[in-house]
This record gives sequence, C-alpha cells and structure tokens, in this order.
Amino acid sequence: VLTFVGPVLVLPFSRSLVPVVGILAVGRLLTWAAHLALCLRVFPALRDGLALDAALASPLLRLGGWMTVTNVVGPLMVYLDRFLIGGLVTLAAVAHYATPYEIVTKLLLVPSAIAQVLFPAFSASLVGDRPRAALLFDRGVKSVFLSLFPVVLVLVTLAPELLRLWLGNEFARESARVLQWLAVGVFINGLAQVPFALVQGAGRPELTARLHLLELPFYLAAVWWLIRTRGVEGAAIAWTVRAAVDAAVLLVVAERTVPAPPTAKWRAGAFAAALAACGLGSLADGALAKALFLTTALAAFAVLSWALVLTTDERFLARKHLGRA
Repeated sequence: VLTFVGPVLVLPFSRSLVPVVGILAVGRLLTWAAHLALCLRVFPALRDGLALDAALASPLLRLGGWMTVTNVVGPLMVYLDRFLIGGLVTLAAVAHYATPYEIVTKLLLVPSAIAQVLFPAFSASLVGDRPRAALLFDRGVKSVFLSLFPVVLVLVTLAPELLRLWLGNEFARESARVLQWLAVGVFINGLAQVPFALVQGAGRPELTARLHLLELPFYLAAVWWLIRTRGVEGAAIAWTVRAAVDAAVLLVVAERTVPAPPTAKWRAGAFAAALAACGLGSLADGALAKALFLTTALAAFAVLSWALVLTTDERFLARKHLGRA
C-alpha cells in the first residue's frame, strides 16, 4: 500500500523525487520487517540464536547466485527500452510508452501472487510426489489464464476509447497500439510466471538465468531496430515477442520437469484461441462492433472454459464457492 499510495500522497506537497524515493525505501524496510516478524512467528526456533552450517554455504551461494543473475538481467531488459526510446525518438515519446506499460503491467500482480503460493508447493511436491506437482502446475496455469484473459481482451478491444477518455485524443492516438501490444505481452508473461515458479522450485534457477543471458543481446538488437523503424509501438512489439519466447521456453522446460497430466489437453487450443481473439479485438472498429464482439467473445469464453477447461472436480468447487457467495 505504501509503495503504490505513498508517492501519490506526496505530490500535493512536493514535486521533488527525494521524498518519493524516501517513501519507497521506507516501504521496502517495513516489508522486510513484516516478513521477519512472520518468520519468527512461524519458526520460533529462530529466536534462539543464529547457527552457521558451513556445509550449506556452497549450495546456497550457487542457488542464490543464479537467482541474482535473473534478478539483474530481467529488470535490465524490462526498463532498457525506455532509455532507447528517449535516445532514439524523443523524451515525450517515453510517456506514450511508459504510461500504458505502467497501467497494464499491474495485472501481473495476479499471476505473481499465484506463483508465490505455488513456489513452496512445487518445492515440496517435486521431491516425492511429481503427479501432484503436475496437477498444481496445470491448475496454476489455468487460474492465470481464466483470470487474465477477460481483462486483457477488454483492454485490447477498448484501448483507444479508454486512453481517449482518460488522457485525450492525442495520447490515445500515440499509445493505443502500445497498450494493445503490451496487454497481449502481459497476458503471455503472466502465464509464464507459473513455469518460472516451477523451475525455481525444482532448484534449477540456472536455467532461467542462462535463458535471460542468451536473450539479452538478441533483445537489445531487436528493440533498437524496432524503435528506429516503428517508434514506441516497436518497443511494445519487442517486449511482447520477448515475453512469448520466455513463455515458450519455460513451458517446454516445465513439461520436461513434470509431464503434463491428461487434464492439460486444453492448453494449446485455449492459448491459440485467446491470441486470435485478441487479434480480432484489436481490429474491431466502432462502438457497436466492439460491443458485439466483446459480448460474443466473453460469453463464448465463459461457456467453453466451463465445459472444456475446467475438470469435473473444479466445476464442483466453483459451484460450491459461487453458492457461498
């Protein structure tokens, strides 16, 4: 809450970045303190003092080192496009890219929360119960798909209207395509959060780190060329293509780690249909056409998801929760 709301509360009193950064730093500190308090509550033995086991140092450093590579290279690829836009286009163009980016990437809070819950479950089940890990993986991907797709489809279809209503005609004209591309990219990246958590939970962070190191030079070349040829829309295209490559590789690695259960047959068809629907939504023109398209597409999504994506057990649980609501 402090991270998202704090900077906004400062704006009426100061335009300096110093208090904004200060609030963000305090937010990080409070988050660390909250996690420490929870650790002490869940594991009371930690209060008895620290103990150093030299035998654990090497595997922990190796695991943490590869995770650090991912945590450094990943954000580098996420934010470098803005510097290239400022250098190759104009500083004003950065706003036309960063604004829709900041809007749509907030959707990643959902898959990130799901992945954080699944990570320890993957770590535990991969040791002695791989069928359960496969089931958890399929349900995780399914949860992200079902929660993200309707919102992404609405954003892709109504991007010009939403930006025009919020920021005016000129901004909508420059940023509508950017929002559409990034919405699709966030959808794909959200799906990739689950196989990423599986790979990390399996104790193989070097796979994602090497993937990012391999991607980095190709991504830099692609984003530089696309920005020069297509401006801010090119940056959005490069980001989305990189997300698609990430997702494809991680899904392949995940399939090799835990073979897909029979219930996972829905994935290929559902993913293809979702991307096709987003493409059609971006082409819809006019208020009536967009309203009809969204009504039809979302109704078909609900019916097909219920009949083909959810299993019998999942439909039973859904009815149970809906009944309580």
